[in-house]
Amino acid sequence: MKSLFLALPLLGLTTALNNGQGKVPPMGWNTWLALGCDSLSQNAVLQNAKWLISTGLADAGYQYVNIDDCWSTQQRDANGHIVANATKFPNGLTSLANTIHSLGLKMGLFSAAGTQSCVEGAGSLTYEQVDAGDFAQLGVDYLKYSDCNGLGIAAVQRFAAMRDALAKSGRGIYYSITKGDPMSYAGMQGQGLANSWRTTVGGASGWNRVKTNFLRNNDYSSFSAPGSWNDPDLLMKSVPTLPSGPQRKPPFSSQSRSTN
Repeated sequence: MKSLFLALPLLGLTTALNNGQGKVPPMGWNTWLALGCDSLSQNAVLQNAKWLISTGLADAGYQYVNIDDCWSTQQRDANGHIVANATKFPNGLTSLANTIHSLGLKMGLFSAAGTQSCVEGAGSLTYEQVDAGDFAQLGVDYLKYSDCNGLGIAAVQRFAAMRDALAKSGRGIYYSITKGDPMSYAGMQGQGLANSWRTTVGGASGWNRVKTNFLRNNDYSSFSAPGSWNDPDLLMKSVPTLPSGPQRKPPFSSQSRSTN
């Protein structure tokens, strides 16, 4: 099962985040729906990075290899830095980023605007400057930042804190924000806050969900422009719940294979 993502280019009048990122909608592969927590590993990530190349998807613009939740440990080190899970990533994230970059691809990471990650790992709340600096040093190209465990602090305030920290990190990092519920405020408050914002509920795994997410994403078309994109979330590839037949085959169905 593959988890592909793209931010749909529904254009309109908007004030984009001026960080030099996202001139076109980002496309790539994300670990979450394919690997989750238990199957996440260095080898699985590299396998799928190479899959983007061998299938020709990289040439078609699928450039990002994004590691979602569960990549870090719950506890930070003695100096307050977030720590990669050494069992899942024995060679470290710098080595992984270097390998992904050597393939001509870009690497993304996940973090949460809270005290802990959404599922497993440390959160970045109050550590925004530290983590943004570490992400830059690691060679991260994309940050997916979720609203979890936020201590009741307004999501916009927490998202803005990481936006400002990334701007000071010295590296151009695409910034994507997401809430667990559909972001009804995204069009109004996402502008200038991030390069993309979630507009729908998670992972499109059936045709009705694909259709619903597409139509809902249209509601925000006037807020989408280079530098700031609507994000309808992940699109699952080769899922049995999608109707069969030539008109409704799952996207990229000819490249179906397991990543677990």
